[in-house]
Amino acid sequence: ANHLRFIVPNAREVAEDYYDMFGWEEMVQTVAQVYNSLEPEEQETCGILTSNYGEAGAIDRFGPDLGLPGAISGHNSYYFWGPGEREIEMLITVGIPLEDFSDYCQDIEVLPPFSPSEPDVGERNVPMSVCRDFIISLKDAWPLVRHYD
Repeated sequence: ANHLRFIVPNAREVAEDYYDMFGWEEMVQTVAQVYNSLEPEEQETCGILTSNYGEAGAIDRFGPDLGLPGAISGHNSYYFWGPGEREIEMLITVGIPLEDFSDYCQDIEVLPPFSPSEPDVGERNVPMSVCRDFIISLKDAWPLVRHYD
């Protein structure tokens, strides 16, 4: 007889997934403040590039109500969706250390890192920046942002 076998993640893995979600809404509100501080012309060509699918998921879950464009990320399956069809001339980066993209941008405004106000939960000290004046277009650089981990 065939028996269904369920693979149940251990409690630590489940707890870590939920732990990382604390502060998502607050993080997206912080990104929205940055986005809303841009000129309307800049907003039209601004993308939000995240380091991982969790940050991208937070942007995609809470961002539409705040007027944000969808997130783009090179992490796991987000990579396959690409940078989208919009012309992107600047980025708000979330979770990407400065040294990971400083070779691709001429004008980088480093923002204060994000940590949720709730102590001891969620992703902490998440680097954030605004990147303008690309040295290489995002579409050309896209293969370089792919990572699976």
